[in-house]
Amino acid sequence: MSELFKFFVKSKKSRAFAPLKKTLEQKRKDLLAEFKEKHEQPVKWLEDKGLDIEEIAKKGSKSLAASAFVGAVLLGSGATADSKPTPAQGKVLQGSEEKIKEVVKVRKDPTPEVKRSLSKYLPRDVRSLSRDEERKIDRSLSEAFGFRVATELSDHRLNTSYGTIAIESHLTRYPGETLSEHFSSPHEAAIFGRFGMAGGPGAFGYMAPTRRALSQEAIQREKYYVAIQTFLIPGWSWQPNTAAWYKHHKVIVIDPRTGKSVVGSIAESGPEKNTGRAFGGSPELMYSLGLGADDAALILFVDDPKDDIRLGPV
Repeated sequence: MSELFKFFVKSKKSRAFAPLKKTLEQKRKDLLAEFKEKHEQPVKWLEDKGLDIEEIAKKGSKSLAASAFVGAVLLGSGATADSKPTPAQGKVLQGSEEKIKEVVKVRKDPTPEVKRSLSKYLPRDVRSLSRDEERKIDRSLSEAFGFRVATELSDHRLNTSYGTIAIESHLTRYPGETLSEHFSSPHEAAIFGRFGMAGGPGAFGYMAPTRRALSQEAIQREKYYVAIQTFLIPGWSWQPNTAAWYKHHKVIVIDPRTGKSVVGSIAESGPEKNTGRAFGGSPELMYSLGLGADDAALILFVDDPKDDIRLGPV
């Protein structure tokens, strides 16, 4: 009888707390986004050390205490991402770093290895790759990133993976959005506002039905969106199954010269064939890579069925 009672209480509590859990999870995501925006320097410092603030937040109270501690140290000590700490500050920061490393795995920067791999397997002349070149690049870059990337995935492939890229305008994220509403800070508006906004959504639709429904995930999808030439993909069709696979599918965009990379989201069709360009990238994506119009880029699919890989610079 006691076991039955325990089961009943557990089930009842689970049903009662499910909506609350969902609300708190969304609140966590919103607060994390707000924190990253307001405290760019501490976040940059963590990223420079190979630490992911989102991963830290996911690890629970112990890591939250560690991240709060290092944030307090950074803000309280006056140390910034660009300043050189005093010996006393450096000692405290080193201790903070060690505390964080206890609860989160330090990411290895893949950029040098990516650059080496591409210098070995990617041809200097921008052209379509052979299947043998694709296999070697897929394998070496997957090892460098620590997750699978591929020129062909689930029988889908782009018309080309290696070509020149264009800087695109911002997409309208929800019906009625204006350029003045698009940016989260005056700083962003000053840098990216000059690229303007498309007259409507991307080829795969709006990111959200209303401004109120615009989630942080939807914001990131537009912020790091990629345009692909759907109309040149062999056998392309806007049938629901095909379009649904490509819609917001993650790709990785790489600058072959530097090895820098950004995980993006497919959201637009283009550029037109007569432009001579093979892909397009959002202003933020291009800025992160340091690419300009007509620069060469390599684009591969990201195999991420559990949605574990975040959008943005790798």
